[in-house]
Amino acid sequence: MTKIENSNEKLKESFVGEKYEWYATKWQKDLSWNWAAFFLSVCWLGYRKMYKVMFLLFAFFVSFDIIMRIVWPYYPPVIDNLIGGMVALFFGIKGNSLYKKKVEQTVEHSQSIPEQSREATVIKAGGTSTAGVFLALGLVVLYMIFVIVLYWNITV
Repeated sequence: MTKIENSNEKLKESFVGEKYEWYATKWQKDLSWNWAAFFLSVCWLGYRKMYKVMFLLFAFFVSFDIIMRIVWPYYPPVIDNLIGGMVALFFGIKGNSLYKKKVEQTVEHSQSIPEQSREATVIKAGGTSTAGVFLALGLVVLYMIFVIVLYWNITV
């Protein structure tokens, strides 16, 4: 392993934190299962600071509900359950590789930072976030309010 590759592995370990060995094992395969990402998709995204993906997921659900409200106002709720199940399955299967991509992008981006502050910057960008979990839960509550308001006149 070259000095740069070794340095990058150290930065990846610094980014992930104490679960690095677990993730490093999972990253050796193209597809690997992540139970936390399956059962707690949105919260897992917030916990792992994958905010961009989390916001894109919410944008997808909001857009889908607006489109369905316009096109098919009385669509059966089972469709939402199927989509939610598919999203959970997607994150269960692809969550680890999405996280790996984020880690690698952050480490690659850190190469433009002076070496003295590189590790500190990567540690700050990585790790876990309890605040991210609460952000995700807040978005879930806002989404639920949005859906109630969106379908208010149909149910009343």
